Amino acid sequence: LLHDGELDLFRLVLPGEWRGKFQGRKVIEERSNVVTGRLGERTAVIELNDLESGQGVVVDAEYITNMRTGAAGALGAHYLARRPVKRVAILGTGRIAQALARCVDVVLSPKVMRVTSRTDEKRVAFAADVAPELSCDLAMVEDVETCIAGADAIFTSVPTPSPILTHIPDGVHVSVMGGDGRTTQ
Repeated sequence: LLHDGELDLFRLVLPGEWRGKFQGRKVIEERSNVVTGRLGERTAVIELNDLESGQGVVVDAEYITNMRTGAAGALGAHYLARRPVKRVAILGTGRIAQALARCVDVVLSPKVMRVTSRTDEKRVAFAADVAPELSCDLAMVEDVETCIAGADAIFTSVPTPSPILTHIPDGVHVSVMGGDGRTTQ
């Protein structure tokens, strides 16, 4: 972990290889401060090198990364929840939460989705971006307690150094997404 002014520079490199054919790696870089909730720029790329031709290509992996993470949360609830998931709660409104909302809507077909975030501006932006794509009712709420009340499943994607989910009702499925060594989920 490096520092870039007031922001942390988090870098993750995931190498991969198809012996004799391809070498590649996924590189994620994020500038953020989880203490203040300030998120800076983030990049995710996949670098592939064809070992036979010597040619390489770099592919933007942001969308793939976000949707893969959202799908993992939704599928986790689909296969592991103890009861049908008709009311969901999403804590967070960033790129992962947006992917979660889209994936949860398709995989679980909930009737109601409640979402919360630290600021009204983020809640408004989330609703404007995601609501037109959802088949369920979307309710943006101001606090965690209201968001999780009556939920069959809770999905979190909140980069915070302190836990925000301290009480989970019995029988409720929880999918915790994202985070790194700077966060407590």
